[in-house]
Amino acid sequence: MSAETLIELEAVSTRLSGWQVLHGVSLCIAPGEATVFMGEAGSGKSNLLKVAAGLVVPEEGRVLWRGKDIWSLSRSEVKEFRGHSAFVFQDAALWANQSIYENLALPLRVHRPGLGRAELERAMAKAIETSGYVGELEARPAELSTGERCLAGLARALVLEPELLFLDEPTSALGE
Repeated sequence: MSAETLIELEAVSTRLSGWQVLHGVSLCIAPGEATVFMGEAGSGKSNLLKVAAGLVVPEEGRVLWRGKDIWSLSRSEVKEFRGHSAFVFQDAALWANQSIYENLALPLRVHRPGLGRAELERAMAKAIETSGYVGELEARPAELSTGERCLAGLARALVLEPELLFLDEPTSALGE
């Protein structure tokens, strides 16, 4: 690992439903670098992203964020990692009982609790513009098309301006 490595996987292996999904995967991603994983359905792309994002614990190997094993981070370090990273799920994974406005505001309220309303709305407006979401902010996710939900999920991920952005099939439902 170099001093410039943001996230690193060292010999990561996982199983899913008894099947070997990842075996000995190692990679380094530097700040500002874009990395794309391509492969057939079921080849482990989503699992790899979830391991790198700290959403799935690998059976073997380590995931390092700025040189620290993410599974050994203190509670405050985990919160810091979560504040510097975001994950966009294939299905957007929005809170169904919350408006799109509340879905977008949630990361800011958790990771920047002292943020005033004007700053919160400025950050949300920037994320909305960047993502291309043009739907109603007071709507609930069930009221949106699949593509609109995906854009709202992207806006939610962008609202903290993360240095690590994990996108799982980000364009798969945009035409829906």
